[in-house]
Amino acid sequence: MAPRRYNESMDGYAGDQGRAEVHAAAVVAELRLSGCDGCHGCGLRCTEGIAMSRSEFEAVRAAAGCGTPVARQTVDLGEGLVVRMCRFWDPEAGCAVYAARPLVCRMMGTVEWMPCPLGQAPQPASAAAVLPHWLAYAEEGLKTYEEWEAAEAARCGVTGGAVP
Repeated sequence: MAPRRYNESMDGYAGDQGRAEVHAAAVVAELRLSGCDGCHGCGLRCTEGIAMSRSEFEAVRAAAGCGTPVARQTVDLGEGLVVRMCRFWDPEAGCAVYAARPLVCRMMGTVEWMPCPLGQAPQPASAAAVLPHWLAYAEEGLKTYEEWEAAEAARCGVTGGAVP
């Protein structure tokens, strides 16, 4: 089977589509992304541990290239709440993999339950339109970037690190 690659137009994944990608494409079709230009308004929502499909992992890994990821940062939100930021989030430059970001990242600011913190997104997609597809997508064996990376390393027989 040919590897899937992310279509930069955000129309979905090119090539053979798994069920996760079909549901992700249905969610993206409901989102109104025109108001979002990748500003830094959602930045504090960019925490580690975002679940993604296998093809999203491959797209993010390809978008990241061989460059050194931004050093992981922790942010103290007060009252004992400390979060670790996404490995691809740079507070100065924004998301290093914005064009290939996973579905949950695309949903930030564009759905009722994750509104744009700056109010720039036009009318968010309704939960009724998005939620059935989101729930089906979430059932399709999602893992974090780190979990996919560890699975790749184990599959390739690499110990103690990421697959080169």
